[in-house]
Amino acid sequence: MKRNFALLLAVLFLFVLSACGGKGNTAGKEEADPASSETNEMRTTREENQNEPLAAAERSAPGEEAAESPYFFLNNILVTKDVTMAIKDYKVLLPGENGNESGEKPVIAFWYDTTNLSDKEGVTALIAWHAMFRVYQDTDPNYYNELKEAPSPDSKLAETENAAIKQNGTVSNAIAYYLDSLTVPVLIKATRGSSGEPLGEQEYLIDTNGEESPEPAEVEPPTEDEPESIPESEPEAESEPEPSAPALTAEGFRPEFKVAMDAYEAFYDEYCDFLAEFNKNPTSQSLLSRYTDFLKRAEEFDEKFDEWDGDKLNDAELKYYLEVQNRVMQKLLSVPEPEPEPEPERVQEPEPEPVQEPTAPTLNADGLRQEFKEAMDAYEAFYDEYCEFMKEYMENPMNLSLLTKYSQMLEKSEEVDKAFEAWDGDTLNNAEMKYYWEVYNRVMQKLLSIY
Repeated sequence: MKRNFALLLAVLFLFVLSACGGKGNTAGKEEADPASSETNEMRTTREENQNEPLAAAERSAPGEEAAESPYFFLNNILVTKDVTMAIKDYKVLLPGENGNESGEKPVIAFWYDTTNLSDKEGVTALIAWHAMFRVYQDTDPNYYNELKEAPSPDSKLAETENAAIKQNGTVSNAIAYYLDSLTVPVLIKATRGSSGEPLGEQEYLIDTNGEESPEPAEVEPPTEDEPESIPESEPEAESEPEPSAPALTAEGFRPEFKVAMDAYEAFYDEYCDFLAEFNKNPTSQSLLSRYTDFLKRAEEFDEKFDEWDGDKLNDAELKYYLEVQNRVMQKLLSVPEPEPEPEPERVQEPEPEPVQEPTAPTLNADGLRQEFKEAMDAYEAFYDEYCEFMKEYMENPMNLSLLTKYSQMLEKSEEVDKAFEAWDGDTLNNAEMKYYWEVYNRVMQKLLSIY
């Protein structure tokens, strides 16, 4: 069942805006240019990129802007308060090459090391990359073309890309992005976590290491004394073997599935941190201007996440999919709301003549409309019945009567889901919104307990 997280984002932000009502300041829109004009100083050849990163860090200090801050991204080295990252190598992988065996487009792959300088326990090589870097290729005259992430190009390093890094520990990893052109350079922009402070950018030239296909040799026509030879029929080509099953991790996941799920959860961790920071300083114009960027990224991540819902997931992937979805919803619900500002005292004005207003809907003691409460309880009661039936069916899957009932349960579940999701687009008050997600979370937990 797909959940529209964009609705939840909008609701959360409405709470924030309501707390800031009455303040005349509006957020100015700030635009960053990720594909800045090329200069000779910024253009980096492949040979320069393959130099030893630590030696590059010992070069002369960057320009005046870098001197003002101890944090920077220069010569393949990123230095921040919490982590340092060194891009050790990069390579363009064509479809079918090692690291891009199943791809239909060429990718650019980066190999890098991540060192955790802090005592934080949740730092991983993959999360650090997503938090610090954005990857672009200037292939469109109208918008900044941010490249889409591809499956990991190094299956061995992918096993530890989500491993928590100890303080002062270093973990190596690799990451890849689908290319939209084999001639336009790739630009990496570095920013400092949720603050968005630009730390630098670097350009990487495309080098496919390819050779032009040789032209076919010319065949001379037969002479008059020499009859034209009749080509022998070529033997039938052997049938290609069927594609092997995709390689799975130790947990039973496809590597690209695990990357997509962890990137989705990592983004919403970043979003929740941003919203908590904003609630502490709701008048900050820089934070308000970043909200638009978060909405755009959230829409992209939700689309990628929902695409997996229609894919053929195995049992382990389906369970992990629902677990990630449940954790993200819990984090969104746990973001504290800002305290409302006290309303200014109002001067007593003469009361206008009473106007007949439509009566407000009747609410129960919990602040819920009666028809809403009945719909939610009916939804949960059906899935209680469904879970009990599935347990019985899984114990005896060859029972014909259970098979007949199973098709009936599936048909009914579609009707129940549509009735439940109809409330998702309705105008719910705070109490109803809370109860809506509580019922949904309980149903998800019951479904997970079946497997």
